[in-house]
Amino acid sequence: MSTPTAPPGPKHLLPSLYGYFRQPLAYYQKLLARHGQPFSVPFPLGGRMAVTGCPLHIGRIFKGGPGLYRSVDASAGMFYGEQSLLSLDGEAHARLRRALMAPVLRQPAQAAGLMRDAALRLGGERAPGTVFDMLDLGRSITLDVILRTVFGMIDALEQREFSAAIHGLQGTIGFMAVFVKGLRRDWGEWSPWGRFVRARARCYALIEARMAASRAAGESAEANVLAYWVGLRDEAGQPVLSDAQIRDNLLTLLFAGHDSTAVALAWCVYWTHREPGVLLALRDELRDYAETLDIGLLERTPYLDAVCWEALRMHPVAPGVARRLNRTLDLGERRVPEGDVVMACIDLVSHDPALYADPGCFRPERFLARDYSPTELIPFGGGERRCPGAALAFMELRVVLATLVAAFRWTLAEPGPVKPAWSHGIRRPATGVRMAVDGHRSQKSP
Repeated sequence: MSTPTAPPGPKHLLPSLYGYFRQPLAYYQKLLARHGQPFSVPFPLGGRMAVTGCPLHIGRIFKGGPGLYRSVDASAGMFYGEQSLLSLDGEAHARLRRALMAPVLRQPAQAAGLMRDAALRLGGERAPGTVFDMLDLGRSITLDVILRTVFGMIDALEQREFSAAIHGLQGTIGFMAVFVKGLRRDWGEWSPWGRFVRARARCYALIEARMAASRAAGESAEANVLAYWVGLRDEAGQPVLSDAQIRDNLLTLLFAGHDSTAVALAWCVYWTHREPGVLLALRDELRDYAETLDIGLLERTPYLDAVCWEALRMHPVAPGVARRLNRTLDLGERRVPEGDVVMACIDLVSHDPALYADPGCFRPERFLARDYSPTELIPFGGGERRCPGAALAFMELRVVLATLVAAFRWTLAEPGPVKPAWSHGIRRPATGVRMAVDGHRSQKSP
């Protein structure tokens, strides 16, 4: 048996970064063809990163093991806060995840109703003959849903304040500054880091005010996510979650939870309206739902599911799942050294022609023909750090897309291809998805 060797790959950081950020998938596919997998690339935060799209390797990465991994860097803590679930590792991560997840998974029918109602209300604000950006509408819908899920009843003024604060945080370059130490200087509001720090402080102030109001009102733990987290007690009657944990994870939920779903929704709307056959098939499946908007009618809609999975496959919001190694890890005949980063590459496995014939084509039918394993279809990651809101996010994608298709008649305002582009660490439609409103279907109120 041969001794495992280190994954080969380019040596120099800047050309590698240029190739990746210019055309991420094409660049990695070129390296895969040249070196096999896993290959490696220089990592901006030190060491190298081994990259693989092989399902067997991905299974090994997701399986992990006690103490195998640590955080890639401290960027999540600087952005979301030190007590964010995204900032923690090991038992601290597992313990916090268990505490946070319970209210997110409860009452799915109630959450689905919120999603449908938000899609109808906000989608209906666009008058026939107007043109709008689906990415902007998607953000409005998903932020509305997440605010009502987290806080329950929320008045229009408070919703506008939260929306302005979250969008203000998105408008800074703080996300990129966490990767460049020299940019992390607060020289006032005119400086990038200064704008970020102040935008995050505004978010924190709104969250802390809502926490205080929830305690003062004595809200039932069943009322909303915040009330559950505030009221959670251990066997001794002590709070399970500190104020910092609640604050940091509410910011994580509000910021990361709504934007990634909005991006996925924009891609779903783009592809369903770019491919006439897909839109016709989807409308045919949703005929009964279009009449009543009864959420129960979406329980058995396999083509709707297939459309959503295909959009997530073609346009994963994140390129991969990366962790830094505390000890060496063998992937096939290659050995990733301790201290390096290993990535399960969502891009590569999602565009593997051995798994997905004609991977550059939008074909929802592939998900009706076969099932894909948890190492072949990984838009939400996998293993112990799989996206904790994956089930809720996929439900929102299904319900909102179904409602928009059933209730409204839109066409693409610009029929040319839309390309993905980097923004704040995820990939969005570069030019947005501009839609023209043809009309609204009449339907009974839900």
